[in-house]
Amino acid sequence: MRIGCLISAREKSTRLKKKLLKRLGSLTIIEYLMKRLKLINCVDDLILSTSINKKDLVLVKYALKHKINFFCGSENDKLLRYLHTALSYKLDSIIVVDADDPFCFTDVISKIAEKLKTNKYDYVSAKNLPIGASSTGIKVSALQKVISIKKEEDTEVWGGYFLKQKQFKKYLLKFPKYENSNIRLTLDYIEDFVLIKKIYKLLRYKFKFKSIDIINLFNKNKKLIDINKRAKKKYLNHLKKSAAVRF
Repeated sequence: MRIGCLISAREKSTRLKKKLLKRLGSLTIIEYLMKRLKLINCVDDLILSTSINKKDLVLVKYALKHKINFFCGSENDKLLRYLHTALSYKLDSIIVVDADDPFCFTDVISKIAEKLKTNKYDYVSAKNLPIGASSTGIKVSALQKVISIKKEEDTEVWGGYFLKQKQFKKYLLKFPKYENSNIRLTLDYIEDFVLIKKIYKLLRYKFKFKSIDIINLFNKNKKLIDINKRAKKKYLNHLKKSAAVRF
């Protein structure tokens, strides 16, 4: 089975403009994530999956710079973009990592890859991890089925397509040591970026570290959780508004 890790990225953020181009030291957020994911050895390929929009060409330039494969596909249909990326690189399964999750847990990626390699599951993810820590594994055949039955062309939020379908075999990993619903590691708002820079400094500017190291940072530095507490509230309000518009 060929498994590819897809960095899902677009340069279209409105809540925090050009967020993937913000810097951690000498590197942009997207570069930092690329360098971290290049260290994993549980997948056969690492691919930037972005869109055909000209604004996203800057992300392609970083992929070329760091010798990472890339694919440019649909602007709004993420699932279709992932499928075309997978087919282009002859993948049997994919593991999707959002580009605005610079500290995604690489050991979770490894565990997802292990489950996918058993060929028993169509969809593999993790339960109760901090926001911005998880990733998602999908068998390409399951992705094809979802695309054949879905009605929406905008698949910005796509997990439900798999979780709500009984035909798919799903597996949700558990990591009790990492559970903390108050930790927010994703990048949507300026408060998130302030926290990410703080964590980067506390990790001593490393690319390679264990996921438990981040959890321990929060255990030792109780005030870290407060840095982007407002961002969590903003995001919940954003979800409510998005749901109201969509439905």
